[in-house]
Amino acid sequence: MPPPEQTLVRLTRSFQGQLERIYTRAGSLTAARWDALGAWNELDVDRFRLATEPVLQAAKTATINASAGYYSLVTDSPPVAVNPATVTVPTDLRAPFTSYWHGLAEGRPWDEAIAAGRSRATSTAVDYVSSTSRRTAGFVSADGIVGWRRVLTGNSCRWCATVSTQRYRTAESADFGHDHCDCIVAPIYGDADPGQVINQVRIDQLDAVA
Repeated sequence: MPPPEQTLVRLTRSFQGQLERIYTRAGSLTAARWDALGAWNELDVDRFRLATEPVLQAAKTATINASAGYYSLVTDSPPVAVNPATVTVPTDLRAPFTSYWHGLAEGRPWDEAIAAGRSRATSTAVDYVSSTSRRTAGFVSADGIVGWRRVLTGNSCRWCATVSTQRYRTAESADFGHDHCDCIVAPIYGDADPGQVINQVRIDQLDAVA
């Protein structure tokens, strides 16, 4: 049986904090790799990819380990050993260059164009961690899971609040979002639904400032 509702909420909040630490560090390191390039032309895309690959791989491993531990606790089941190679997470490391080039094409100052690329590089790492976590949930096969819900954080937008009200049949079907989306997915285990409790608080906060 899963833990009591209050414990589920506490575990979920703790897990969200773990992921935030992972993606904050990954985003910072990815941005640093962007700044260190010195040139941002088409030929530099592969250099950026090679420089960031170790960062993303380390973030992926840390995310899978944290996610596997979380889902083990909330489903009261043994931790699932997940090989990082089996978790496929698409990422577009050319996107920061596209943002940079687009800025220059619009006539923006060079430093603003570079900052746009840096911001996109950072969000690429954040999105990578969030998607890795959600896809890791797909390896959970505990009995009693009746669905999945996207769980909001304090940074969630109104669109995320809307989709958090839905119940998803699989964790994979809940793996979607927008740039810099940090929502996780949580299992609905019988009547135990930590996501619903957390989401309602955040939705009420959004409504209060609408």
